[in-house]
Amino acid sequence: HSYLLAKKLFKLKQHMKGARNILRVANNMTMFEEDKVKIMTIAAVECQEAGLGKSSSQWAIELMKDYKGAIPESYKARIDKISRNAYKSEEEPDMANTPCPFCKKDMPEYSLECKNCYNVVPFCIASGKHVVIGDLSKCPHCNFPAMISEMKELLVNEVKCPMCEGEVDANLMEKIEDPIAYLKGRKV
Repeated sequence: HSYLLAKKLFKLKQHMKGARNILRVANNMTMFEEDKVKIMTIAAVECQEAGLGKSSSQWAIELMKDYKGAIPESYKARIDKISRNAYKSEEEPDMANTPCPFCKKDMPEYSLECKNCYNVVPFCIASGKHVVIGDLSKCPHCNFPAMISEMKELLVNEVKCPMCEGEVDANLMEKIEDPIAYLKGRKV
């Protein structure tokens, strides 16, 4: 879902959110062997758009080193330029921290594993961030978790759930009354 969501976010010009999602996919590349070059190419280009120069360079360098012949022709010059102007020493902006829904300790907003309580934290289907208790909602069709603020923002541009493609009326989205029971009842 992170890959599909990233593509949707890129189209909406939400490059940072899209880049954080495509990085999750790229960092788990062994699960996507067939699409390896495509994912690394998107990661290099979109991370550059989002201002994540170090990550952009990392993927561009790997592409040029190991997959130069497989890079799509329309991206070759751009990937080559990114790799030549590598931002190896550039610091990237840190992810914001938001509280773990289980133990309430701060954790990076795109992390799905809490380092404090070791819970796997569900992700928001509208942003790819981990869910936050005070903003928790769900798709009325597939019941997947979403942060209400993120889902409403996404629904401004499109009326479909990014997970199941069911039509969702943003005005009918409601916060979950007992978020802990909802999260504990979900199978991750």
